Amino acid sequence: MGEDLFILMVAPHACIRVAKEAAALRGLGYHVSLLTESGRVPDNADTYDGVYTYTPNDPASFSSVLKTISSRYDIIHYHNEPSYLMEVVREVTGFQKPLIFDYHDSNYWREDRDVSLDSLGESLAWHHEDVAVSMADGIVFPSEPCMEEFKSRPEHKFSKNSMIALPPAVPRSMYVYGEFDFVGGLVSQGGHINPERARGDRWRDYSELYKYLKEHSRKRIVALSSVFQEGDGRDKEAYSYYAGLGVLAGFYPYHLLLLRLPRHSWNMVGNWYGDSPDDQMNGYKKLSGTWIGGKAWRVASPNKFFDSLAAGIPSVIMNAPHIAEEAKEVSLIVDHPQELLDRWDEHRHYRALVHKKRTEFCMENYIGSLVELYKEVMR
Repeated sequence: MGEDLFILMVAPHACIRVAKEAAALRGLGYHVSLLTESGRVPDNADTYDGVYTYTPNDPASFSSVLKTISSRYDIIHYHNEPSYLMEVVREVTGFQKPLIFDYHDSNYWREDRDVSLDSLGESLAWHHEDVAVSMADGIVFPSEPCMEEFKSRPEHKFSKNSMIALPPAVPRSMYVYGEFDFVGGLVSQGGHINPERARGDRWRDYSELYKYLKEHSRKRIVALSSVFQEGDGRDKEAYSYYAGLGVLAGFYPYHLLLLRLPRHSWNMVGNWYGDSPDDQMNGYKKLSGTWIGGKAWRVASPNKFFDSLAAGIPSVIMNAPHIAEEAKEVSLIVDHPQELLDRWDEHRHYRALVHKKRTEFCMENYIGSLVELYKEVMR
């Protein structure tokens, strides 16, 4: 394996995690191309040896393009979401070509499986995910807790998949170096919802956190998310909602994001939902050493932590126990926003630690497990 291995990354939404893996693999001499939706070609398209597109939300177009190009590749590496096109990949390529399922996101990591559907006595199930997993020869999980959750599912007893956990680390070729104008404050990346309108994804409701920081300090809060981008892609209601809280909301493409992050004091990882148990229902409440609720943050290994390392800004991790354990040497770990305010000036100390240790967290240090998975499924 090496220079003679050709890998096709199939990623309908072509998020940055795909590019991170591709860049590290190409650094080892592998040939990596991308198949994605037209209109979704990323700014970092030069990360790949080639880019192919198909008509969005059109399985027939997807199948047609894949039939044309699949014979050129030794491994098909599919990234969700969505998950349902894994079935089309199998129909096109058969069972002769190794197929990897990169499990970026799962509804099982957002909801507890034992939640029942009304009075029907049925546990929640997302069949498109279950089917996708059954099609795979190997599975890539973003964290060990995500992989352990999968192993706890009843259907896992039927699975013979090879599995690894691969965090969304950033390759060193994407690391940012230099001097930046300092503006201070807290920067919070990623999805944000308007709680007055949205019903799901409650871990993306940062209302209580931002309100507390604004009421108890004069710190600048900057929220960077694709929902805040200018033009037709902006969620106007979410933008207005967070702007009304005194938050500076905006969006930058990934390469510019990494250049903007170092200007701030802290990068936010995790969330906080208020002081009362009711407020914590969708998040975390630390009770006698036990973390309850907030399943998404409980298992997460988020891009935003590894992106902060690449940018050279320290993270404050709040109520996200898995990544807190992984990142404790280079991050401030707190349970409550007041702890952050009390220790705010420690960002200088943690920034120095980040720059000393960040190469220990680069994708090159993790990518070997994916290479070994490729070898295993090709035997």
